[in-house]
Amino acid sequence: VLKYGNFGKLFVYSLDGKAVVTRPAELDRAIPQPPPMTASADQLVRGEQLYNKVCGGCHGGGVISSGVLPDLRMMSATTHEAFEAIVLGGMLSGNGMASFADVLSTDETELIRQFVISQALVAREEASSDIGG
Repeated sequence: VLKYGNFGKLFVYSLDGKAVVTRPAELDRAIPQPPPMTASADQLVRGEQLYNKVCGGCHGGGVISSGVLPDLRMMSATTHEAFEAIVLGGMLSGNGMASFADVLSTDETELIRQFVISQALVAREEASSDIGG
């Protein structure tokens, strides 16, 4: 898991340099509370299959990002609300997130979102048990 963000710094060294390099701020890796999960166990299995087939190559297996692309477990409430518009409507195509309307239906997109929610809930539970919560 990435501890620090990529802040686009360029370091140039000089033998007589006096600059002090400061430690970058740690990223907040706390997973926000997702919306309620409404899928059945069978629907989650199908959502996982669809996620692995369509989304996992970029967003990471098990919904755990490598840090290059967004970690979908970290989605805000606003992003959850816009999920269909993002995945099917191409709302973020300018950022490199193409529309998948040619390979996913509205129902399949919701199954993927439900699987993402389930993984966010698992990660939150693991994080709270790690700190004795």
